[in-house]
Amino acid sequence: MRLNLIWPESESLVWQLQPRNLTTYPVSLTLLAALTPDNWDIKIIDERIGEKIDFDEQVDLVGIAVRTLLAPRAYQIAAEYRKRGVKVVMGGPHVSVLPSEASMKADAIVIGEAEPVWAEVIKDFEAGQLKRYYKSDGLPALGNHPIPRYDLVKGKNYSAMIQIESSRGCPHTCSYCSVPDLYGKSYRERSVSQLLEEISMFKEMWFNEVPDMPGAPKRKLHISFVDDNIWPKRKHTREMLEALTKLDVEWSAQASIVSLRDPEFLSLAKESGCQLFGIGLESINQESLLEVNKKINQVDQFAETIQMIHDHNIGIQGYFMFGFDHDKPDGFDKTADFIIENHIEMPVFFILTPYPGTSFYNHLNSQGRIFNRNWARYDAHNLVINMKGMSNDDLKQGFLHIHEKVYGPDYIDKRLAHLPQFNFFRFANKHLEEFGQKLRGHWDEVEEKDRQMASIVTDKKKFNLSVGGSVPQINLN
Repeated sequence: MRLNLIWPESESLVWQLQPRNLTTYPVSLTLLAALTPDNWDIKIIDERIGEKIDFDEQVDLVGIAVRTLLAPRAYQIAAEYRKRGVKVVMGGPHVSVLPSEASMKADAIVIGEAEPVWAEVIKDFEAGQLKRYYKSDGLPALGNHPIPRYDLVKGKNYSAMIQIESSRGCPHTCSYCSVPDLYGKSYRERSVSQLLEEISMFKEMWFNEVPDMPGAPKRKLHISFVDDNIWPKRKHTREMLEALTKLDVEWSAQASIVSLRDPEFLSLAKESGCQLFGIGLESINQESLLEVNKKINQVDQFAETIQMIHDHNIGIQGYFMFGFDHDKPDGFDKTADFIIENHIEMPVFFILTPYPGTSFYNHLNSQGRIFNRNWARYDAHNLVINMKGMSNDDLKQGFLHIHEKVYGPDYIDKRLAHLPQFNFFRFANKHLEEFGQKLRGHWDEVEEKDRQMASIVTDKKKFNLSVGGSVPQINLN
């Protein structure tokens, strides 16, 4: 039997500008493939790297990964298959938080984590008894699955880095984040032996087959940990990093700023190959952090902790959000100055976005402040809510301004003065500079597209009402 697993494309400017050879393979699809019985012929189709879907090819079942910004495209793909009589299963965060919406677009949906129920989905389909909903009774232990199917993505135009999940879940309750509700409020960990086995298999099946560039130093395998926080439980993380020191690899991960105020951990991280920490600083305004229950971030400790990380020669990808109720127009320049003064190598900026399934979404929805529910705009780079501490135009102008300032050539040189002239961070900053330069035009384009769509929906609604019909409401602006 034939199964297609699909990662939809996105209208987001971030993905439009993403260098294809830096795109990472879809982890969840390689894992689902590994959980599928051997008698199935499986293809992974990733629209992000330009792969096309042949809707008329013979296929028995289709699985689609759905994040919020991918939902409109995912629904289009599902509709094309279903009108040809092909059964479609959807899963992912958006499906889990809006099951009533997603269930109208698919033959079956998986709510929550797929590992415990995927075998049941396949068995039911083979028996002709596919159910509408699949949901595990509880959160599964991690690691009780085979090695991901790297053979299905090897040779494609992906970055040859391995993505590893060493833990899942988060005990913090930041109001804009759905991770605790989706994956649990406590950490679940994978055994270090399982992680090492996965790394070894990836090297054997993929990394070792990619030749070194002539004249270039021998490459090291880069491990990208996809955990929300690499330092959840010290004993487990210490055991893992001690094992990595023997492998001669490089790695990057996300971590909370408070967890990095630990010189022992930073020393072990560097010794084991750490190159970069992604840190959700979010704001340099303490009131804004408290507003969304980000209590663990203490602004008065930011500069000291950043210096501790830099003292261990580890780079920082700092995430900053704008659009909190306590934010004011002068916050953009203050944040830019903070970033430049503290030499943050890769600052990344987001517009505060109310993702479905979060308490932040419910709060703003109750206030009537969400004006755009076109999920394709929910990439944290489009404004979809009305501001409180400033005007909507102030937010957009300030967001453009901080890109121009922080990614200006002189300020890139100032922030990266402690690094060699040629390095990954300079390349990444040039990419982010290009993103900022194209953002205004992208906004104009998608806003016009949304206006046209709203006009079409309004016209159809008027026509249907005039003949006694009805159409579902769509709130685009």
